[in-house]
Amino acid sequence: MTIKEKYNQARPYINSGDIALFRGKHLLAKAIQFFDSAYYNHAGVIFKVGERLMIIDSNRKGVKPDFLSDRINGYMDFCILSPQKTEAEINTAIDKALERGDNGTKYDFFLLPRIAIIKKLKIDFSGLGSEKRDICSEFTRFYTNALNLNCYKDIPLITPQDFIRHRDKEEISLLFNDSIAI
Repeated sequence: MTIKEKYNQARPYINSGDIALFRGKHLLAKAIQFFDSAYYNHAGVIFKVGERLMIIDSNRKGVKPDFLSDRINGYMDFCILSPQKTEAEINTAIDKALERGDNGTKYDFFLLPRIAIIKKLKIDFSGLGSEKRDICSEFTRFYTNALNLNCYKDIPLITPQDFIRHRDKEEISLLFNDSIAI
């Protein structure tokens, strides 16, 4: 099944507030997969505008929304994490995530090497990274914190795969996951 076919099959089940995890194919994606022993290497928050599915995430262009259907095309695979929260809680958390994006948050290219070193060598160079910048997983954790999901709060420097590794099945449902790396 192609990623477009998978997306078309999954689309009716995707809701505002869901988290998308992606598996990429470019060099940075492969590096993240290697250093984190991960299947997934990108994360973002889904929201609806009418019937359109959008995603807001942190990528090389900064924190910006995009059409989910366009974003899917740049990846090999994806899965969906669905928080078990009320519509009001989800809408409030999405608003906070969108506000963070409105503040011009840029991508934190220095945080990626720091996470790689921590994951493989267990050494932390805490000077790398900036509180005024984000990577996709830290931006997505900002959203999960706004939702008051407890399962991700105490993970230092979370990665996309950590959203599966550390999920509480009572707080987050996992949908459309074809990876064997759970």
